[in-house]
Amino acid sequence: MQREWIVKGVLVLVGLLNLLPAVVAFDPARSLGLYGIALDDAALGIAMRHRALLLGTAGLGLIVAAWRTGWRGPALALALCSKIGFLALYGLYQMPAGPLQRVALADAVALVLLVVVLLLRCRDAAGPVRRIGGT
Repeated sequence: MQREWIVKGVLVLVGLLNLLPAVVAFDPARSLGLYGIALDDAALGIAMRHRALLLGTAGLGLIVAAWRTGWRGPALALALCSKIGFLALYGLYQMPAGPLQRVALADAVALVLLVVVLLLRCRDAAGPVRRIGGT
């Protein structure tokens, strides 16, 4: 039962973290504070607002997955791909300082928490450990 609360807590926490950037979809000016990027170009504004919608959707999926166990696998897969993808791109560009560094740190912490949930799910799926021929 305690593991279930850990899983729920992590899913809600990371879900809320993913919801934060969703504000950019409705208030593009917030992109400057979150990412250090002014959305002066229309194409960049569309891309960043779309990104915000995707992150918000992933965040809602994680929060729902806290109580709907059937959603956990897909929500975890999406969140893990998102976090790993951003961190890989961030590293590819020599880890720039500034607001993106905060995003990378938050994603790295979220990634560790999601891996913990994944390991707990794998452990639960494997069932109890049985010793053969021993005590």
